[in-house]
Amino acid sequence: MLTDAFTRAKKAIQANLLFSVLCVAWAVATFAFLTHALEKNPQYDTQGIRYAGEFLDALAENKAAKWLTDMPPRKYPMGYIAPFAGVYKGLEIVLRGADNVTLPMYHLAARIVTLLYTLGTILLLILTARYVKLRQTDVLLLLFSSLLFFLFATAVRPHGAVMFWTILSYYCSLRLRDRLSVARIIFSFAAAACAFMTLQSGIFAFLFPVWAVLQHGFTKKNSAIILCAGAFFFLVGAIGGYPFLLHGILHTQSGALDTSLGHDIGFAFTPALIPVKLWSLFISELVLGVFVVMGSIQLFRQQAFRSHPLFPAVCYSAVFLLAFIAQPITATRFFLPLFPLWALIGSMAFIRLPTYVRPALTVCFILVYTQCAYLGFMPDTFDRASDFMRDKTGMIAVTIPGYFLTLPVERFIQSDTQLPDATFIVSNQEENLPGIPLCASFISSRYAYYFAENKSPFLWNAVEWPLAFVFETRMLGPNLYIYCR
Repeated sequence: MLTDAFTRAKKAIQANLLFSVLCVAWAVATFAFLTHALEKNPQYDTQGIRYAGEFLDALAENKAAKWLTDMPPRKYPMGYIAPFAGVYKGLEIVLRGADNVTLPMYHLAARIVTLLYTLGTILLLILTARYVKLRQTDVLLLLFSSLLFFLFATAVRPHGAVMFWTILSYYCSLRLRDRLSVARIIFSFAAAACAFMTLQSGIFAFLFPVWAVLQHGFTKKNSAIILCAGAFFFLVGAIGGYPFLLHGILHTQSGALDTSLGHDIGFAFTPALIPVKLWSLFISELVLGVFVVMGSIQLFRQQAFRSHPLFPAVCYSAVFLLAFIAQPITATRFFLPLFPLWALIGSMAFIRLPTYVRPALTVCFILVYTQCAYLGFMPDTFDRASDFMRDKTGMIAVTIPGYFLTLPVERFIQSDTQLPDATFIVSNQEENLPGIPLCASFISSRYAYYFAENKSPFLWNAVEWPLAFVFETRMLGPNLYIYCR
């Protein structure tokens, strides 16, 4: 018996050896990005960090109520801000005062909060795959096919957090479908409320518990459950996540309300954007996209597909895409809450594929994350440009955010009238500056550069055709050109 058990264990290890190597490569690459450039934190969208600091300052000055109800543009929901504020306050207590907490500590703490959401998502995905009887390694393999999922595993943005709460709501709703109980109703609706409390798109997570209750029949009792539980937890999510909306509603500031929730732009359904956004999403998530289409076809070929546990995941994906695919504010990262669900749906396609597909994909992704780890541990273009100018005297003018460079703030030109005094001009594109020659350049990628949002390949930004361009990228960050007088 012991010999048979040993043999089975040996075969299991051999069968999953490649996948284990992939997990290690992903973990090492994630650690590289977790600790990359902590001093300046070169992310373009770090309002979670800023708002957490503002909230703690308001709390210390007894102005928290005013801060919560004021409605400046782009205030993220409190469900996203609160964990950062809590961790920062904990750091200050442990280190006996905010003066003892360095900026890299704050940045690392914020990234760890984001990483915990990511690890929680992976754990829930494993539990969900086991619950619906799918092969867990297939599901994770497809999730790891997404470089966007990897990049936002440590990026201080709300998409990883809402992804976690959404998959939690789905998992709890699957259990609610099996047995209707007060505890399961509370957990599934509460998880949906937390998703909504974290980001506006989280509101669609309420589809899961509603579906689960209706699986027990469309009766008066179940309708009352949906109405009461749904209304209560929706209010919890709205009030807890968006207290600043009270100000807009009470003062009938509908325009301000629209721009605040719509990231300074507002909401506008623009059908002409549908093919553009779909194409951008598809080329970013090529492997995941192909498999989710194949898996959906496999699902709908089943006779009782409406009762399949993955059917609500497909419906959620359709509603989510319909809501955001034609919005001007939408970037590829907005669709991150869909990726764990797509990994579940896509794993169904492996049933009819040749056996060599799994190891071939696994080897490919091992190489991808080995390259990501290398890039993450190496200095980025911001660091290299800073090192070039650090030991040289002279004022600096920049066409990029100056805080990305690790140089004293007093060296930067503060107004256009001072431009003639600049010794160095730093740009993220080649320019023709009469009488000012190019003295240094730091090229991250000659090709991926042109396909990157914010012109920062693989530095917590989406890149088109990422699985191809990651191998062509030589360092993180945008191409930087330094012109010297």
